[in-house]
Formats: sequence, structure tokens, C-alpha cells
Amino acid sequence: MLMQRILDIENRIYEPARRDPEARLRAGFEHEDGVAIVAERTIDGETVLAGYAIGVPLERVPEIVGPDRDPARGRHDTLYSVALTVDPALQNSGLGRRLKHAQLRAARDKKRTDGTPRYRFCVGRNRVGAADAMSRLNDELGAHTIFTLENAYDEEGTARYYRQPLGGVAALDSPVREPGEIDLGAGLVSPFSVPPTSLVEAEKGGLVAGAAIDKITICNYVTPAIARATEWAASLVPDLPHLFLTSGRDETIDKSVRMLRWHRKTGRVVLSFEGAYVGHTTACARSVSCPSTHRGGPTHFDFPHVPHPQDVGESASIEALRAAIADAGKDAVLGIYAEMVQERTGRVLTDSFVAALDALRSETGVPIVLVETASAYYRSGRGAFASSALRRTFVPDALVWWTGGQQGFVHVASKLYVGTPLTFVSTWDGDELSLLQAHHQLRAARSIDVAGSAAELDRALAPLGERGVRVHGAGLYRVLMAGEKADGLSAALSGHGLRTTRFANGGLQIAPSLDRASREIEALGRAVAGWR
Repeated sequence: MLMQRILDIENRIYEPARRDPEARLRAGFEHEDGVAIVAERTIDGETVLAGYAIGVPLERVPEIVGPDRDPARGRHDTLYSVALTVDPALQNSGLGRRLKHAQLRAARDKKRTDGTPRYRFCVGRNRVGAADAMSRLNDELGAHTIFTLENAYDEEGTARYYRQPLGGVAALDSPVREPGEIDLGAGLVSPFSVPPTSLVEAEKGGLVAGAAIDKITICNYVTPAIARATEWAASLVPDLPHLFLTSGRDETIDKSVRMLRWHRKTGRVVLSFEGAYVGHTTACARSVSCPSTHRGGPTHFDFPHVPHPQDVGESASIEALRAAIADAGKDAVLGIYAEMVQERTGRVLTDSFVAALDALRSETGVPIVLVETASAYYRSGRGAFASSALRRTFVPDALVWWTGGQQGFVHVASKLYVGTPLTFVSTWDGDELSLLQAHHQLRAARSIDVAGSAAELDRALAPLGERGVRVHGAGLYRVLMAGEKADGLSAALSGHGLRTTRFANGGLQIAPSLDRASREIEALGRAVAGWR
């Protein structure tokens, strides 16, 4: 009966040339190395077929155009994807993505009798013009085109023949987002759930084509879009008139430390706070970050981390900084790196503590670098950045933030600017597409009522305090420290279609989309109210 239902869908969806014969489809179920994934749903008490993904060893289908000339044929390490089909009523629902993930995971997990992997690759055909969505999904999962087949379907049509590695594709180990699911942990990477209208219009007008197709080396070429984006970003921090571009989160920290080292020749240490997180890929960023907040291993450099004022009080924290400066020698300290809102703990620096930092800077001469990644894009409700509200009373020596794409910014004071050409040029200095995206997102974010949404978020999270969960953060960025209750809370949120990011320190990240914050917060409130 199952095979008949599969054949019925084949006949309804595909033209005769793309329908697979029953024997080939059966092989996915019957061959010892076949892969067959079936999706079903229940309608009015009846179970119906929703979709399927079928694969067989490459050597099993020598009669198909493509496998007949695949150079991997005979190596016995490749799965051929015979069919991946979704009932027309469920297309564009995300089911095709889930089936593809399941097919590749199943192939990757198959073993030979000696325990070695049965398959290293998956190959298949996508009809050009008729299966473009599936072709894009395959590319997202690591596929590359081996060759193009003309007249691939009974002497007509063009097919793209692709190969996918089964190892090292991180997406296969990530949960596939369910239709309607809200990712509350994606706000820093994707501040908007849908692109700003101005960005959509730019794409339709062809203004994004060059940035998407050509990898512009920003240190060599400048386009009008790059100029406009950098001018806009620079205008956000007028008291720090110089702007360096970087390629990502970690390089933002690395470049700012190099800049400080240029001016402070005897500097060798950076001070930061316990719970800090600024990246963990490079040795420098991992050393500024607190090891408790990530799984990247211990620090590389011996950079001190002093207690955060929210944990020990402002006076005690300042005294800890003063002691660390005295221990290293003030000329040996490159700078104090402080997150206005700590990304992985949600701890917040108060205005009074920033004033105390300012006094310590005057006393010691040690520069202050504010990290605003978690409080950028107007997310804090205090302006473009959390420190924007302090402009009249405090100006840091530098302000750094990561935009969420392949782009970071280092805003610096004139006294720290290095004007010698090419001194602080990186290989890419960012990415034009990321710059363009950040520019449009910043323009859209400034008109959003963050304060109103933040008040809604306060109300939605209020019951957690009564259940032993500490809520830290500001504006539309929070971290839930639930301790031993974290697993239960995460599962409860997931049960309501809410995905969160779990940090190494046990914190759960809550960063709603800026453009749909109210809707997402309403769903979060319902989930929290029902959690016990």
C-alpha cells in the first residue's frame, strides 16, 4: 500500500520523464544499503503520505544519465538520491528541508560490517527550472555541481548533477526550524525576522546584485554602497570620528587590541570582566572572553578577568580593576574591555559604574573600550547603543560591535586613530553585502518602539523570578539563568514553538526580532505562564 501511495504522488507531481519506476523506488526500502525516509500526517483520523526521500547505492542505478558517468562509480562510497518528493499540499512548508536533512543523516550514519562509514557522499540530479528550490537547499547543505546534463529526461530538459559531502556539514546536526517556530536566540545574528522594506526594494532594483555576486575586497575597492554604509555607521558615534572595518566578531577585537598596542608600546594585557564574551576563535578574543561563557577552551594569553559590578558591587569591582592595573603596571595595560550588556550573562553596566570607570581612566590613563554587540541596533532602548545615552557625560576611547554578518566596526577617538595608510588593513575588512544589510537594518531599527516592547518583555518574563530564574539584560536583550531548571525551561519553550540558544554557562538567550518583537514576546509570555 505504501508503494502505491508513493507512485500516486509521483504521477501527480512529475511529468513522465521524471517519474521513477517502481523497482528503483523499491530498492530504497529493500536494498541492504538503501535509504528510505517517509513522512506521514493524520487527517480526520486517517494516516496519509506527506512525502518521502529515497536513495540507493550509486552502483545500483547505472541506467540513469549522470550516475552512468560519475567518476565515483565503483568506489562504493556514494548514495544516489533517487527521489525527494513532498505532497503538493505541503510544499513550501519546510517538509522538504526536513526530509533532505533526514536523508543525509541516515546515509552518514550507515556503517559497513567493520564499523567504517558506508557512504561519504550523496549525489543526485535537479532539473533546471523545475527543481530550483531543491537545488538551493542542496547547495546550502554543501552540494557542488559536478556537471550539467543536457537532454537528461527522455531526450529533453537540463539537469544539474551535484555531489554533497556527508561529513563536516554542520547544518545536518542542527535542528530544522518547524513552520511557525520562533527563534528567540537569533536576534543578534538576524535582528529582523524579515528584511527591511528598503533592503527588499534595493534587491528588486538590482542594487544588491554586485554585492551578492562579486566578493569585493574592501581594502582595494569602494562602491557607493560601501561609502554610504560606512558614513551611516560612523555617524552613530559622532564623538569617535574614526571608523575601522573588520571581517567579523573576533577580528573586531583583534584589530582594536592591535590599535591600542600601536599607541601603548609596552602594553601586554587586556582587562575585562568575569562573564565577558567577545568571541573565542582567535587567541586574543578568546583571552578577552571569560572561559566560562564558551566551549572554545582556556585563554591563550594571561588576561585578567575581574568581578563584575552586578555581582560584587560597583566599588568592589572598581577596586579589583585598580588592583589588576597596579599588579600589571598601568603602562602594561592595553585597555579595559567592558560590555554595556554582557552577551552571555545579561549583566548590565549602570551609568554610575561607567562614571566610576571614567574616573579610573583619569587616574590611571588606561583606555576604556566599550563592547556593544548585544546592545547595538537600538536594542537597548537607549539609542543606537546603550552608551548613546551617556554622550554628554562619557565618551569611551573606542567602541566596538559586531553586526551579525561578516562585518564588525571599531569606532575610535582621534588620539587613537592610526592614519598611516594600510597599517590596519585586513584581507577583507568586511563584506559589502553585510555592510549593505547593516546599513538598511540600522535605518529601519531607529524607528522601532524598543521601550514599549521591552516593557512587554518585562511583563512576559516576570513570573520566572518567582520560580527561581534570574533574568538579566536590558531592552530587547535578556539572558535567563535558570540553573538546574534550564533543561525544563528550554523544553517548555520548545514545546510552544520557541527556540532559544543555550550558552556554555547555562544561560538561555532571549533576543526577539526587532520588527516582530510584540508577536514573539506574546508567544513567550504564554509559554512562561504555562511553565511549572
